Amino acid sequence: MTSLFRPDKNALKFFNGFEDFGKIYSIERVKTTKLDDVSGLPLIDFAKLDIQGAELTVLRHGSKKLKDCLAMQLEVSFVCLYENQPSFGEMDMWMRSQGYLPHSFLEIKRWSIAPTIFDGNFRMPGNQLLESDIIYVKNPLELEELSNLQLAKFAALSHYCFKSPDLCMLILLELVRRGELDGKVQEQYYNSPRQGS
Repeated sequence: MTSLFRPDKNALKFFNGFEDFGKIYSIERVKTTKLDDVSGLPLIDFAKLDIQGAELTVLRHGSKKLKDCLAMQLEVSFVCLYENQPSFGEMDMWMRSQGYLPHSFLEIKRWSIAPTIFDGNFRMPGNQLLESDIIYVKNPLELEELSNLQLAKFAALSHYCFKSPDLCMLILLELVRRGELDGKVQEQYYNSPRQGS
């Protein structure tokens, strides 16, 4: 649980085992650099952030490098384990304000609420949501704002990374509408043996 934020003792007590996980052994001063100030880093098409509560801080200080980002995979928290950590709701509002929509949740992590332990294993989850990775994509209702190259990259991400043939097809049809792809692409994609895999 190494983080730029201090653990929230009250939140840690809420979950079985987390008081031990979040025990502070040392505090170090670290020098950070804003994402926008990282020299030599090109514009980003896809970003994955899992930085123990500091995701929104990085996003806010990376708007130039991320201005053309088509999709992001972010870890979001339903119960914040750190002091001043943005919640899922705050992350979602910020992402929407930047022109992204939630596309899919990956594995949703649940945990048991202390002191209830299931089957003698404190790691056995209850129903309480803890955290998840979520994929945000550039608003697919506004594909006309993307260039042809961006759409091609977006289609590849949708097919190969997100396993989302429906999103991929929507993007391919926008390229058909623009005259960049043949109208037979829909039938070809649906009949492809690797479609959606």
